[in-house]
Amino acid sequence: MNRVGKLLIVFVLLSVTFFCSKSEDKKEERARKVRPSIHPEITKVEIDPAAPTSSDFIRALPVLKYGKPQYVTFFYLWFVNGEPVPDCNKKMLDKKYYKKGDTIYCRVKATRGKLKSTEVKTREIKIGNSPPIINYSEIGSFKVPGEFRYTINATDPDGDNLTYRLLEPLDRGIVIDPGTGIIQWYIDEVPAVDENLEGRPELTARTEDEAYPVKERESEASADRYEKEKLSPYVKIVFEVRDTDGAAVTSSIHINLKKGTEEAE
Repeated sequence: MNRVGKLLIVFVLLSVTFFCSKSEDKKEERARKVRPSIHPEITKVEIDPAAPTSSDFIRALPVLKYGKPQYVTFFYLWFVNGEPVPDCNKKMLDKKYYKKGDTIYCRVKATRGKLKSTEVKTREIKIGNSPPIINYSEIGSFKVPGEFRYTINATDPDGDNLTYRLLEPLDRGIVIDPGTGIIQWYIDEVPAVDENLEGRPELTARTEDEAYPVKERESEASADRYEKEKLSPYVKIVFEVRDTDGAAVTSSIHINLKKGTEEAE
């Protein structure tokens, strides 16, 4: 290829590059003209979660009329019991500012360059009661025959007083102090376990027949279950923890009477 041809190719490439660049510049200029015209109008602001407790992280979620245009900045002003929260221009309200029974709401504005939205207020929400929290505590070894003793480790996020109640088993002499959560059980002896019952026993279903009514089968199955539970070294103690507002949680511990230790679930 001669020199003139090479120069022609270079000229064509430079021309294409120049016109593409001008086209992109025009697109960007048009975009700059269009973007400022989108006003950051807030249609509503929602509180999440809708029914918060003192244990929840609370957020204000503004909704814009025109989707999510670029360069929009939100400004938040939180109120607790009618008083503004200082230095809290965030969508999330820190837990340290509220407790059970407080009333909260938030005012939100949006800006986009020199454009500003009107301020929108959320609905006022009362902080609800948090249920108790049961924390795991290791069960120490114990002797059988002897006394089994265990303290339920529970707390309440709202600082409420807690009460404790045994749910099951109710026929083995197990006692729970309702005020302290201390479980006491005086175990007389290790169950005389049949080798065939070493694992957790399961009942064998009996085939139905007219000579053996349903009620009798159910009664016998209950009696069999009770006897096998008495013979099993595995005991599951189920309990409830309740606060003064009535919120309750349940949990359980599993013990092995033969080994005098905690049993994995």
